[in-house]
Amino acid sequence: MIAAVYIEVEENPNCAAREAMRYRELGPAQPLAKVRIFDRRDEGEWCLITAVHGDGPTPWGPALVRRVEDSGVGVAYLVFGGAWGIRLCPVDRARPWSLDDSDQWGEPYLVLTDPQDLGDLI
Repeated sequence: MIAAVYIEVEENPNCAAREAMRYRELGPAQPLAKVRIFDRRDEGEWCLITAVHGDGPTPWGPALVRRVEDSGVGVAYLVFGGAWGIRLCPVDRARPWSLDDSDQWGEPYLVLTDPQDLGDLI
């Protein structure tokens, strides 16, 4: 049997919904503290990352990364969090996590292709 991970994040205060996706697992999930993304800057930027579990007493937790098979690119790295996805913040603007901080933003999950974009495994 092929081990699979299913990702589905519904609309929430942290991020917009994204359709459910299924990936073939190629390794265990590991906690992750930082990623490099290229969405806002061509040269990329390092961002702190956290899981968003919801609005309960412990809304924040470690984000996770798992090596997966992606039909579009082959091997990729699935970065995911809690029921409300993940939250990012540029490392040079780090502050306590908050859904109201304009320097922070939410995503349902990320799929990265370069392992060099994964920093600081916890």
